[in-house]
This record gives sequence, structure tokens and C-alpha cells, in this order.
Amino acid sequence: MIRYLLLCVFAIGMFSCQGPERQGYIAVGETDTISGNNELLNPNNPFRMRDSIKHYAIIPNISLQGKLKIFNSLQDSLQKEIYSENEKKLVEVEMYNYLIIKHLTDLIENHQISPKRLARKNIKYIQSADGKIGVLSWNENTGSAFQSFINILTYRTKNNKYKTLHLEWINQDFEYTPYAGEIKQIRWLGKQDNKNIYILFSRGIGCSDCLNEAFIGLSLQNDTIDMDYPLFVNENDLLVDTKNENLLQFEYNPLSKEIELCLVRDTIVDGNIITLDTLIQKWKFDGIYFQISEEEVDAQ
Repeated sequence: MIRYLLLCVFAIGMFSCQGPERQGYIAVGETDTISGNNELLNPNNPFRMRDSIKHYAIIPNISLQGKLKIFNSLQDSLQKEIYSENEKKLVEVEMYNYLIIKHLTDLIENHQISPKRLARKNIKYIQSADGKIGVLSWNENTGSAFQSFINILTYRTKNNKYKTLHLEWINQDFEYTPYAGEIKQIRWLGKQDNKNIYILFSRGIGCSDCLNEAFIGLSLQNDTIDMDYPLFVNENDLLVDTKNENLLQFEYNPLSKEIELCLVRDTIVDGNIITLDTLIQKWKFDGIYFQISEEEVDAQ
């Protein structure tokens, strides 16, 4: 077991020598072409570590108990590395994070292990009331004021089989920061045209004095999950990105199926606030979408 882990770590370590930067690179999709592989492993690819693990790391053909031991060992190694003084700490942390993602996905999809069973140590799990949607998450520990989380969405197919989806927020066509937040709630809203409709609430810390919060719509129909369900008529999310003290209220009431937003907005020119008002909105779910039912701007 340990021999496999060491070999896997050694092989992946050869592909990378730096941690990710959150800008300036868009990875190609999985490919068998020589040019595609070269691009993934290019020294200038800041996501080389995660790309090498996603596309090249191999899960060993061993017993389920053996795989669970490796999974637990990876979690222990991640925790030790987080608190280490290693100068390559961020690279090692990223390596363990993505090896854990790889093994987590294998255990759930190929062995149908309950996600709740894998929520141990630093990994947390929440799920919807109907048990069809859940999220496994843990702090990515990037070492900056920006706190990003790894979120693995799990769902059940019509045959009651578990499937997973990594809500990856970078190294995609665009950066979507709500997927980096901590998923705090999953609510089932109802059924429409044989689709189960859900809302996720994500809370993220963008810097020492700013945050981003979002309600995100998704739907589940048979074996297909749609993360782009237009829950807010033309958008799949309702996103607030602001200073901590400016967000007074952003909550979902499951009884009335309403979202209430109260936000102080200011305009700053040359360091001076020239306008200040409070935006108050209520969004009501009509069975298909959230529609604005009330809106008020209180100028101060």
C-alpha cells in the first residue's frame, strides 16, 4: 500500500515543480494527441500537478479495503503537510488534494461507497432532504487570504447508483468562484417536467475584507445533472461579491421559498464615497424560477 503511494507520488512529482496561479492559463481538455499531452505537461502550465493527476494517475487494482487504507493515508499526509514548514508546501498540498479527489471518485463511482461514509477527518458532507444530491468538501489550504474549498458533488441516478462531479472552479473555460466557496445548503425546490430542481448556497472569502455568496440552480433528471439550470430566469445563479460589512442579509426561507437580499452599495471615486444606498430585494420561487417579487432602493 505504502509502496504504491510512494510510487504514485514520485511519478506525479516529476511533472510539477510549482503551485497553481489563478490566472493566465486555460488547460486543454483530456486528449490522446501528442500536442495535447505536451500542453498538459508544459513547464509553463501552472496547473501541471493537477493535470498530471487527473489524466495520468492510476488507481491500483487492489481490494476495497486496500483502497480505503490509501485514501485514509492520503488524508493523514495532507493534514501533516498543511502544518509543515516545507518550502514546497503548496505543491505538496495540491498533490494530496488531487490524489484524494481521484481516490474519492473511484470509491464512490466504482465501489458505490456512501459519500457519508467517506466524510471523515477534514472532509465534510451535506445532502439534500431527499438524499439524491450531496456535496463532499474540504478547505483547499492555498495559504492566502482567499479561502477556497474543493467541492465534490454526488448524486444518485435513476438506478440509485452514485455518480460524482468535481465542481472545479479554475483550469476550466472560465473561473467561477462560487464553486470555490463552502457549500452551506442544498435545498430541493420541487419537480418540473420530470426534473428535480435544487438550489445550492455557496459562501466564499475572497480576501481579508470581502466575501462572495451565491445561490446556484441545478436540476437532476434520470442520470443527467444540469449545473446550468436557469433558476433565475436567464441565469443559473444569484451572486453577491462585496465587502463584508456591506452584505446585511442574503438568506433563503424554505417555508416561503423566498430569497431575501439586503445590500449596502457605494460608489468610490478617488478614495471618496460619493453615493451610498441600500438595495433590498425579495425573490420568490414560482415552481420553475425565482422571480423578483419586491425591490427597493433606500438612498442615504
